[in-house]
Amino acid sequence: MDDSTPFDLNAAIQTWRGKLESSPALSVGNLDELESHLRDATATLAAMGLSTEEAFLIACRRMGTGAALEWEYGKVNRERVWLDRALWGIIGCVLVVALSSFVSGLTTCVTMLGAALALPGNALGVLYGFVHLAALAGATLGLWRVCRKTVTSLSEWRFG
Repeated sequence: MDDSTPFDLNAAIQTWRGKLESSPALSVGNLDELESHLRDATATLAAMGLSTEEAFLIACRRMGTGAALEWEYGKVNRERVWLDRALWGIIGCVLVVALSSFVSGLTTCVTMLGAALALPGNALGVLYGFVHLAALAGATLGLWRVCRKTVTSLSEWRFG
């Protein structure tokens, strides 16, 4: 009994394209051109007697890996790649400033609470240092986890 599902070329091409869309090195025009070449190569191989799935896999292999395509188009689209990096750098700086402000505010609040409870000076110093380090570590870890799960590249935010 054959329980295999039929191969959907359009879905396979969309999956292939989706893997490349997050790269800052590839513009929409580049992706359209690559997709056109992939479709042509698949059709040529299928006309030679291969199944559509086999033709697609061979055409993909001949096009090169995603990393190789990103490398080659990164040479051509150097400005896009550097803009992506610069934007990530700016976002990082803004997050560092926001994180620093948050930690300073939290530390000040806890220290004031400790002073209101009439804690001795040494205890306030230890409390200040502990809260500062704990808040900084916790906020950094939290931001890292959120950013890692939600955004892999600024190309997800780009407009075409």
